[in-house]
Amino acid sequence: MRADGKGNDNVTVNHKENAVFFSDIQIEHLMTMPENAEALDAQDAERMRRAFRCQLFNNRDIFRPSGGREEITLAERYETQADCAEGQGWLHLATLLRGLASDYRSDAERERRKDEGE
Repeated sequence: MRADGKGNDNVTVNHKENAVFFSDIQIEHLMTMPENAEALDAQDAERMRRAFRCQLFNNRDIFRPSGGREEITLAERYETQADCAEGQGWLHLATLLRGLASDYRSDAERERRKDEGE
């Protein structure tokens, strides 16, 4: 959709996606570039949020068995960032970050059980 709401032109969305997804992506950058966070938080930006979530997940370093400690650290980081996003009024973005944190907490529990031989 164009910025004026007419037509099928995805240039505006693509421009924002590129600004977000081709940068060295960190949630902290959204705080200094709130227009990207606002674009991600838009009601009709579900596709962009899915791509952003995937990019955040893919930014993780190489997996090393840690008994879940690394996953807990990531979960805590994303929970803190979700609180920050919510404080800015970016509720869709906060929900995305909390979902990612929840996934990492589940991964941590699975790693812990694996380490304990359950």
